[in-house]
Amino acid sequence: MKIKIKEDVATVITVLHPKLSYATFSFTNDGILFVDSDWGFYGHRWPNPGIPMKDFLISINEEYFINKLEINHFNETGKKIVNTRKKALSELFKEFQNYLKSDGKIL
Repeated sequence: MKIKIKEDVATVITVLHPKLSYATFSFTNDGILFVDSDWGFYGHRWPNPGIPMKDFLISINEEYFINKLEINHFNETGKKIVNTRKKALSELFKEFQNYLKSDGKIL
């Protein structure tokens, strides 16, 4: 098999929250998402979301989002994400979604 290298551009959005600190969401059009925050570093890949990644991220709910992050977190650490982190990440994700829905305007 021949080695292939693919270069992609990511959209990077940071949510700064007065009570929950921050989360930086980085995603690519081919379904990769990373979240870096005071609440941990998480990632997930949707190989074929069926719609543009931005629209897909707008369409999912917080519970589904957290469950996907938790699968990879558990596979790496053997532990579930604690509830305080889940709550904070859910709130930060909602703010991220609101930003995406507004086409980059802070509401």
